[in-house]
Amino acid sequence: MDQLRSLAGLTPIIRSISLCAAVALGLLMPLSGHAQETASDLSSYEVSVGDELLIDFLDDREGPFELSVGNDGAVQLPYLGTFALVGKPLSEAREVIAAAYVDGDIFVAPRLEISVVSLRPISVVGDVQTPGLYEHHADMTVEVAVGLAGGPVRQSGGEEARATQRIALRAELARLDAALLREAIETARLDTQLAGSARIEVGDTPVHAEAEAALVATLIRQADAIIAAEQEQFEAERRLISDALTEITLQVELTESQIEAQARRIRSYDEQLAGSIDLNERGLLAGTALADLRRRVADEETDMLRLRTDLAATRRFRLGLMREDLNLGYRRMQTWREALAESSLRTAQLEADRAGVLDRIALLRAWSEHFTDAAAEVQLTYFVRRGGPDATGAAIELSATDAVLPGDVVIVRAALEDLPQMEPIQ
Repeated sequence: MDQLRSLAGLTPIIRSISLCAAVALGLLMPLSGHAQETASDLSSYEVSVGDELLIDFLDDREGPFELSVGNDGAVQLPYLGTFALVGKPLSEAREVIAAAYVDGDIFVAPRLEISVVSLRPISVVGDVQTPGLYEHHADMTVEVAVGLAGGPVRQSGGEEARATQRIALRAELARLDAALLREAIETARLDTQLAGSARIEVGDTPVHAEAEAALVATLIRQADAIIAAEQEQFEAERRLISDALTEITLQVELTESQIEAQARRIRSYDEQLAGSIDLNERGLLAGTALADLRRRVADEETDMLRLRTDLAATRRFRLGLMREDLNLGYRRMQTWREALAESSLRTAQLEADRAGVLDRIALLRAWSEHFTDAAAEVQLTYFVRRGGPDATGAAIELSATDAVLPGDVVIVRAALEDLPQMEPIQ
């Protein structure tokens, strides 16, 4: 390139002759590697926004450099600046760039090659496994593009998909049966407790016929253990309340006895006080002795008031324990009734879900029988929406072997043929 720059001051005649030579050499120069493949495969490819181009001055010691086509359709060329390339085929782009360098008195006879580093990606959408953007390759067809996107979706008409769905539905059915069995045992336990029994009767347990007898027996043993543990806890709480009532009743009796003794003591002091007042009036008892006796009477009456207050508080506490004893049994029964109602609601919901799963399994079985002899279950249709200056935005129908161009949007539509007419499942 340094040698080329030294020729920039030659006469226009030489420059004109050089331009003709440059164009001729540029068109006839054999290419190697990726550049040669690009020229042979994509010489008519029109440059578009987003393309990554590789430009190499073949008679320069410097290596090739990449250029990006911006949103304005131009690239930034060294010494030339902004240069519009969008819409030009690669062969034409090579010629106009060479001519621009010559017209700008920058190079005399530039020998350059231009190739595409990365083409615009294609977009595959519609009924494919993994829609998205994919790199464009040479000789890409619609079939190849769909393969890059994982192939068509597994429509419900596909036996493989139906088999997978049946496996999932059978697992869901097993889960629902286990939940129904658990609710059935729970219902039986609550009924047993409300009836005042200690063990569940196996014959009265409303379980599905599919349930294994060994599993049912195990769950019943566990439920019986719950009944026994709950009964033991209840009896322990009742004993605690009963013991507390016994203690508080004894305390009430002791307080009542103290009140009776205190009342006798007060009556005795009242008699002494009456006699002392008489003696004091006759001058036979000192006033200080009378005042001391009156203080004693007041103290005894204060003690009597305290005892009566304690007795009232103790009696209230005993009433509270008696009420707690009554509520303990009521709350127990009420909790069982509420739990039984909730279990009934859960059972009804599980039964409805189970019926829905059975319907879906039957439907899949019917579809499988219908499609066993079907020649073709899924009809694939391909469309492409193509960009470019002359694009209308309309989707064009293609076949599987048609070519896909860079930037194309490939649309895949899958439709079932001859769908069976199913009778409603009862």
